[in-house]
Amino acid sequence: MINLLINEFNNLYEEDWDIFIKEKAVNGSFLQSRTFLNYHPKDRFKDNSLLVLKDKKTIIAVIPACEIKDKNEGRIFYSHKGSTFGGIIISEKYYKVNYIDSMIKKLDNYLIEKNFDTVYLKQLPNIFSKILADKLDYLLKYNNYKSYEELNIVVDLKMINDILMDFTKTTRKNCRRGKDFLIFKEIRSKEELLLFYRLLCKNLEKYGVKPIHTFEEILDLQKRLKDNLKFYGAFKNDIMIGANMSFLFNNRVFHTQNTSIDYKYSNFRPADFINYNLIKLSKKLGFCYYSFGICTENKGKELNFSLANFKEGFCGLGSLNKTYYKSLRGN
Repeated sequence: MINLLINEFNNLYEEDWDIFIKEKAVNGSFLQSRTFLNYHPKDRFKDNSLLVLKDKKTIIAVIPACEIKDKNEGRIFYSHKGSTFGGIIISEKYYKVNYIDSMIKKLDNYLIEKNFDTVYLKQLPNIFSKILADKLDYLLKYNNYKSYEELNIVVDLKMINDILMDFTKTTRKNCRRGKDFLIFKEIRSKEELLLFYRLLCKNLEKYGVKPIHTFEEILDLQKRLKDNLKFYGAFKNDIMIGANMSFLFNNRVFHTQNTSIDYKYSNFRPADFINYNLIKLSKKLGFCYYSFGICTENKGKELNFSLANFKEGFCGLGSLNKTYYKSLRGN
């Protein structure tokens, strides 16, 4: 096993961490940057992020994580809950089986020494990575990690020729419902963002939940992620009847989420209209994939068929979001 050192993250590493994510990591994105993670209030998560060092100074991997506690699984080292993905983010230079294996073994031993009971690593899916990252998946399994998968529906933009005609018949019809009546545009002003946020809150009310982000956090994110976070809406006579937020990853993946509509105008199919226009835009901008997000719940055990069918109507294919986990008890 290669001799590596694990250090706890502290603010002195913040700049080096973000440079590593942006310039050196093979499977990193802005979602694992401190610029993104630090928008959360300091008391929301107990940060347990780690750095893997070679020669006591060279960062060859970072592991964004927090600590959570569960009555069944005990003290858990969990991929940072402030980000959709975390896992082990590895330097492209050291993305080799010997180093990856040593990192995993070193991490396990470190967590056992620190009295953690369980570890969860939410890996960045391959479509977001600079190169195929299957070596990491294999070596986690090799080191006795189990996994569960969630289904994300994505559009391979290289396969789309005639955008509207490549959709299913029903989706084409729904997209055309609003074509002559609605205007699609980017949302930039604070006033329009507030309208989007109110739509989002109203849409989530029927499920008895609130948005993950507060409105103030969304404004903060907009400032922090100027090039990676965009908002788009559908308007009828200057009235916002639908909107969403989109994350732009490494000029590879255009990911959309939190699409919300005013149900008084549902006959115009604003959600279809927005996705149609965003797929056109993402292809024009040169992205490889358009990502709708997952359509599964309960760690992938439940599939929302109606949601999956809606996303498949836009020529959607499947991509797996993988979470690896392991019990450390008894080791």
